[in-house]
Amino acid sequence: MANRHQHELQLAYTQMCMDRIALGFEPFMIAVMFNPLPGSANTVARSMEQAIEAIYGSVLNRMFRHHDRMPLLDLPLWIACPDYPVSKSGKMTLREASVNDGRHMHVNALIPTGTRLPNQFNLWLAENDHHYAGPGRAIAGLQVQRIYETPEKAFDYDLKSLGRGRATSDDILVLPRTHSEMRAYKEPPRGGRGAPILRRGSRR
Repeated sequence: MANRHQHELQLAYTQMCMDRIALGFEPFMIAVMFNPLPGSANTVARSMEQAIEAIYGSVLNRMFRHHDRMPLLDLPLWIACPDYPVSKSGKMTLREASVNDGRHMHVNALIPTGTRLPNQFNLWLAENDHHYAGPGRAIAGLQVQRIYETPEKAFDYDLKSLGRGRATSDDILVLPRTHSEMRAYKEPPRGGRGAPILRRGSRR
């Protein structure tokens, strides 16, 4: 069962998202489904986070020429939380409910306007998801949608595992990191397999 602290965290993360909307950011929801990942539950969780970090880094490189020089508050805010299937929802297939014990990720994505993307973020990601998802990659599929109504309710829903006690603060991934922690990203070669590769040890 969730405790009061977890409910407070859920509210705090939701408020972070609402604060970005007040600054003019556009709200999106990304559902990230994964292929079977090897290792312990902790290893699987970290692999999922690394895959999302890689997408985020690639998106930054597409949006801005010099994102490492920008204030962190001007960069996209992504808050990712693990989610699990709910039998009554009927929204997940049997395979999705069994792979990685049903664990997948929901991302609240707040995107600034005026980026270098040629069209709206959800359209761009849908057109380019083959770079990040598919057979042989960590990610099986991405579903992204623009939030037009009741964003606070949508954000709160994506963080429901925290409020229900199925996730803790350690399971929440918040991007961006500080510039000193941000890593450089490298796209896989055309036709290559796997998510964009993190070059570890690179410091801004």
